[in-house]
Amino acid sequence: MRKRRHILRHLLMLIVCALMLIPFYWVAKTAVTNENIYAYPPRILPIKPHLYNFVDVWYLIPFARYFANSVIVSLIAVAGNIVFNAAAGYALTKNFGGKRAVVLLFLSCMLIP
Repeated sequence: MRKRRHILRHLLMLIVCALMLIPFYWVAKTAVTNENIYAYPPRILPIKPHLYNFVDVWYLIPFARYFANSVIVSLIAVAGNIVFNAAAGYALTKNFGGKRAVVLLFLSCMLIP
């Protein structure tokens, strides 16, 4: 009985894992499909998979420039966060009135995604 429950539990976990992988498969399938992505009913496997969509993204759209812009903005945001969070961490180590309320405010703000 225990072994049977163990097998059923693992089977259920495999089914859940397979269901969670479906969106990743769908994205990969759509990336290598041609104009038939709007076909109804949708196919499980692409008819003629190709990688031309990736070439189009790289050459027809200034993808490298957009990527560089994203990296620059991310680096500036990370640097700003490091500076301000280090200063806030230092200030919160000191004793002052209302420290507990400020710490709770910071922690509650981190709970919001």
